[in-house]
Amino acid sequence: MAKYVEPHEVRYSGRLIAALAMAGTLHYRQVRKGLDTPAPPYLCHLLAVASLVLEAGGDEDTTIAALLHDAVGRGSGELALQAPISGMAVREMSVR
Repeated sequence: MAKYVEPHEVRYSGRLIAALAMAGTLHYRQVRKGLDTPAPPYLCHLLAVASLVLEAGGDEDTTIAALLHDAVGRGSGELALQAPISGMAVREMSVR
């Protein structure tokens, strides 16, 4: 069972929410390929990866990189990596 975190214990800034919105904007028309029909939205994959990072104790930059990890290869990713939400560490992780 997930542990409740008090609002003052949250260790992430609004950058994480902004990255989630950016991922949604970049991938909103995409679905997972090679899966049963109807295919789930591609955003589900990005949320799953970000969730794994958070559950493993990842920091904000790593979680943002997880949300944006397919942005470069799937279209308007250069915009995502130039946005203020993604610092240098995120850009370096996302282009690997």
